[in-house]
Amino acid sequence: MNESGPTILVTPQGITQPTGFISWELAVAIVMVVGPLIIFGWMYARRYRRVDARERAFRRLSKRVGLTRTQISSIRQYAATTKTVSPVGVLMSPAHTDAALASSRASEISIKPISNRESKSLSVIG
Repeated sequence: MNESGPTILVTPQGITQPTGFISWELAVAIVMVVGPLIIFGWMYARRYRRVDARERAFRRLSKRVGLTRTQISSIRQYAATTKTVSPVGVLMSPAHTDAALASSRASEISIKPISNRESKSLSVIG
């Protein structure tokens, strides 16, 4: 008479099946939505940590200053040919920036100046 399985409750309204906190379908749906979000967030954070601090500073500064893609590529090419400074170093030095932009058509476009506070915070990096 001792039967293993869920307990069935008999009430005057009829037989009711036991219910859990959430159904298994809802649990699977939550895992299918939240799982990929966690994985993609972890992959993005891992990729972000792998980038050099000077490269991150160059990306932020070039975005803040408002450089175009051609200007960024000419600064990278200039830094690669001189081999003495990184691209963020070229961007921080007005003489190097003028020399890098003078070698391409990108010199016709003006760039926005950065604030003194941003310049001081970026000088620590590179």
